[in-house]
Amino acid sequence: MTVKLNRITILLIGISIVIIFLFLNRFDYIIGSTTTIGEVKYIKMWTQGTISRTHYTAPIISFNYGSKTITFQAETNMDLEKGEKVNVIYKNKNPQNARIYSFIGFWLAPILYSMIPLLFLTALILSFINKSDEILFSFNKGFTMKRINRKLNEDVGQLKE
Repeated sequence: MTVKLNRITILLIGISIVIIFLFLNRFDYIIGSTTTIGEVKYIKMWTQGTISRTHYTAPIISFNYGSKTITFQAETNMDLEKGEKVNVIYKNKNPQNARIYSFIGFWLAPILYSMIPLLFLTALILSFINKSDEILFSFNKGFTMKRINRKLNEDVGQLKE
């Protein structure tokens, strides 16, 4: 059995693999975790840069874990107020590594980080595989690459007519 793949198909397969890995990673965190309600204790503020000063804020969240109170710093620049209640997700083995269970607090950073391999994958595939190339995969022989000059084939077809 031989399978023909062009660069768009290979790109879609690569994108699917990265997206599946992202969701499996996040769901692996969710499956063994506990959710609770935390409270924003205060908003930490700081400035970075000497020429163009950039201001950052990060909510400091605390929640009860058994008889202990766990405090952690959430993602920067989240729009939260002091005293606000938020959903918190944490692993029982490591409650100090808690996260706010929201799109920005739990999903946004991994989605942005997954863009890096997607950009590299896209650049590699679109750089090294031409539009007219086909990758042939045979379960008996492995991978082979076949270059098809479609322009030449079209010209020859026109000459025959």
